[in-house]
Amino acid sequence: MLLFFSIKSFLFKFYLVVNFILFTLPAIIELLFGVTHPMHDETSNIYNHALFFVILWNIFFATSFHLAQKIIPSFFQISNFLNFSPINHPYNYQSVYFSSLVLISISVIAKWKLFTMGGFQMSGVASTSPLLQLYKLFSIFDLLVLIFIGEYKKGLNQSIFNRFFYYVVILLVLVFALASGSRGQIIYALLVIAVSHREFFLRHLSLTIASASLLLPFLFVIFPFMAFLRNNNFDFYAAFDRLSLFMDGLQLLMLDVLTTRLNYLEILGKVMVYVDEFGYKGGVIYFNNFIGIIPRAIWPGKPAISNDSHQLGHDLGLLQATDITTSIGLRPLGEAFYELGYFGLGISVLMGFLYAFFQNQFLRASSSSIAFAIYFYLIIYLVGRDGIFALIPGLIYVFIGWVIFFGIMRFFGIFFRQILGQLNTESIYNNE
Repeated sequence: MLLFFSIKSFLFKFYLVVNFILFTLPAIIELLFGVTHPMHDETSNIYNHALFFVILWNIFFATSFHLAQKIIPSFFQISNFLNFSPINHPYNYQSVYFSSLVLISISVIAKWKLFTMGGFQMSGVASTSPLLQLYKLFSIFDLLVLIFIGEYKKGLNQSIFNRFFYYVVILLVLVFALASGSRGQIIYALLVIAVSHREFFLRHLSLTIASASLLLPFLFVIFPFMAFLRNNNFDFYAAFDRLSLFMDGLQLLMLDVLTTRLNYLEILGKVMVYVDEFGYKGGVIYFNNFIGIIPRAIWPGKPAISNDSHQLGHDLGLLQATDITTSIGLRPLGEAFYELGYFGLGISVLMGFLYAFFQNQFLRASSSSIAFAIYFYLIIYLVGRDGIFALIPGLIYVFIGWVIFFGIMRFFGIFFRQILGQLNTESIYNNE
């Protein structure tokens, strides 16, 4: 709470909220309701040790973030693009909407290619095609359009067309998120929608709190529903039938989700026990951040960039012996301790500098639609990661995606304006 109110950064506050849900809330639930992870040993005190490391991590992270904000400069080239690009201006809305349609079309085609390659639905097996990452890059353009349009439309007259276009984009993003079988994609889409209406929620704070209290429990239904969907080969009718059995026990469902799927405190505690017994791994996995930069087309024999999270789940005693599919994410905290023990606190310092760098470059998020789209997607990308052993290659792909995204928006915007200009000229000529 002290860090949350003392550091003025939406990025940092968002991180702290997620950190609280994943690491602190499970301990509170144990104290209040006596409910723990099914693999938890009640005679152990791993939660105490894990919470101590979480506190240290947050202090190191917050300190480095605060200091880095003061010493990292903002690059004027980035600021100029964010502030003076014609993409931002309300008078340009026709070309912005036209280019958004182009970008959504690219996203739909990329999603279809991923589907045929087995990389779209979570139950599929992704192809080893060198174009796989490129298709994944293009497939998120619909979410980026949703973030951008949600902010851009605030400078426009709220006409029927503007609202219709925005809600169509929302519908497309949600439909594709459901079809993917990914809980994360649905939660990200709902989060983007909520953030784009943040001014309304702040103006009607009492109504927002009351509505959230009533609607939030139903958000937990996403977790079993998506599991049923994948287990029933994406048969929506069968998934809804299975889900109806859970609706009567909504409170128990919430506790189950918070103490199992969202309980990273248990995972961190198991990691600390493992490291105490076998020692830490040494941090070699972090070199994947540099190996991953090299394209597989240049290095065909490049090793797989993976931490073998399925085997890791068995090593930590978090999976049943018969489980051959589930993967266990550690989050950066658990990963750092697994690799470096208490020396892993140095990773939190590096993360503080990384977060501060992006905070300083996109600080004008409130006044630029482009900046907000980049800034908010960065928040989702950085805070949502289960590990950082391949963070740099991922950020490079994200950067390439932004260049392509806004490059297409700028190119097709100019092309569309030229067409409009010609039509206007011909109209004037014919009238004369």
